[in-house]
Order: sequence, then C-alpha cells, then structure tokens
Amino acid sequence: MPTQVATEGRLAADPNTRRTTKGTNVTTAQLAVSLPCHGAEQPTTMWLYLIAFGKQHEELAKHRKGDLILVHGNLQVNRYQDKYGQQKEGWQLLAQSIISSRTGR
Repeated sequence: MPTQVATEGRLAADPNTRRTTKGTNVTTAQLAVSLPCHGAEQPTTMWLYLIAFGKQHEELAKHRKGDLILVHGNLQVNRYQDKYGQQKEGWQLLAQSIISSRTGR
C-alpha cells in the first residue's frame, strides 16, 4: 500500500519537462521541505524528488525556482547507484495534486 503524504516546500530549481520513450510527458523537480526542530536541534531540510504526469505535469511545469507549493501524492524510496558506484537512497513523491498561487487552486 502506498504511503500518502501532503507537504509544503520550495522548488530548488526550475522544473524539468521531458517526454518518456513511450511518448508520455513528465515533469520533475527538487523540493526543499523544512522540517520542524525540537529544543536545541538545528532546523533541517528534507529533499524530495517530485515526479508529475498528466495534469499534474502541466501544473508543476508552470512553476519556477523558489516557488512555494503544496504537493499531495505517493511517497516512495528511490534506491540508485551514483556516478562513483556508491549505493544511495532518496525520497521521491509521485504528485497527485499540486496547489500554489500560480495554479490558482
């Protein structure tokens, strides 16, 4: 069962739109989410890799670096190998809805 989350964050760079080998448009972006700090802890940032298809691809593509957005979707662990051959893990969010002042909803 997928893990559903809703989170607010700022885009770290302009979104990137491309077409898959099957001809589907997809827009991706990096989202910086500020995590709350407790007591003397320093605030920390969680980085999410956003993936959007269909109508959400169109909505995400309207945004620019620094925009504040609210995203709801499926949270997944992304395991990959970096250019040095090291195993890495990151979080990716498959967007089901995107809300901001640019989208107007």
